[in-house]
Amino acid sequence: AENQFKSAIEIYESQKEPNPDHKAAVADAVSNLATVYVEKDELEKAEPLMQKGLNIRKKLNGEKSIQAAYSLNNIATFYTRQGKFGKAIPLFVETLEIRKQRLGENHPDTAVTMMNLGTCYFLDGKTKQAEPLLLQAMKVKEASVGENSPHMATTLNNLANMYEAEGELAKAETYYKKAMEICEEA
Repeated sequence: AENQFKSAIEIYESQKEPNPDHKAAVADAVSNLATVYVEKDELEKAEPLMQKGLNIRKKLNGEKSIQAAYSLNNIATFYTRQGKFGKAIPLFVETLEIRKQRLGENHPDTAVTMMNLGTCYFLDGKTKQAEPLLLQAMKVKEASVGENSPHMATTLNNLANMYEAEGELAKAETYYKKAMEICEEA
């Protein structure tokens, strides 16, 4: 897969005036190659490719496009996994602003970003910022997929982790139990 993504990128870069469909495909190939590098733990190769994919999407679709938000979310997730919360948080905030504006407050993708940002805040020790985002993500997800959907388990588990870390064990237990029930029924 790595070689195929590299070939697609080389073809794109060799064209003087690439067609917009090709640009979109190259943004996907660049992002996918970055994912391969992340999986291979070659992070120094992944980061510039993620940025390149974002730049292509911004040029092609606009600074505040859904496509740009997709790339921003991926880069923010990349930083979160490395513990670089100071880099991740502003990107998640930007992603959330775009998704709220373009998709609305109650869209499932907006909820995913709320959960990602809330989780990042929690991991960075900022529970006061995390809690309202995680609770809102839970409400949006419940409305879109149902309260017993397997997609709810991660959100509930993240809330439980936060409450447990804050010493709110009764709340943590409630959310852990609900997540467990959902997983057992799935």
